[in-house]
Amino acid sequence: LRLGEEQNQGGEYEPGQETCTRWLKEYGNDAMAPRANFGIGWALENRGKLAAARAAYAKVVAADNGPTAARAQFQIGETWFAEKDFAAAARELLKVDILYAAPQWAAPALYDAGRAFEQLHEPERAAQQYQACLAKYKDSDVAGLARKRLEALAR
Repeated sequence: LRLGEEQNQGGEYEPGQETCTRWLKEYGNDAMAPRANFGIGWALENRGKLAAARAAYAKVVAADNGPTAARAQFQIGETWFAEKDFAAAARELLKVDILYAAPQWAAPALYDAGRAFEQLHEPERAAQQYQACLAKYKDSDVAGLARKRLEALAR
């Protein structure tokens, strides 16, 4: 499993997917299976196979409720954003903050949900997400970005 993760980190997405798939075949009932499914999803997403990536991420979300599932949920939203389905992106990104106690993924999810609402020409809803990001995660990496977007929307 670690080899597959390392391959993905090194940009070797096809071998990473193959390694994670082999690991799952042998250890599919292991508690680490969500990480392997995440690795498969990540490899697929980075190769532009977004629907297949969402299917792999959905397996993570179904089997786990920790940080790996929060990140998988975030990535589901990001794949919809990449496909310019901003309504689906916003819906999936908002789930991160609602369902998981994982601020490292909830803060960027709220910020990106705001960006999705901007793409949908819904500035009020975008502002709500940026405000929520600032209120809940003021020390996050994206707080400054959320503040800048709020300022831009106010103009």
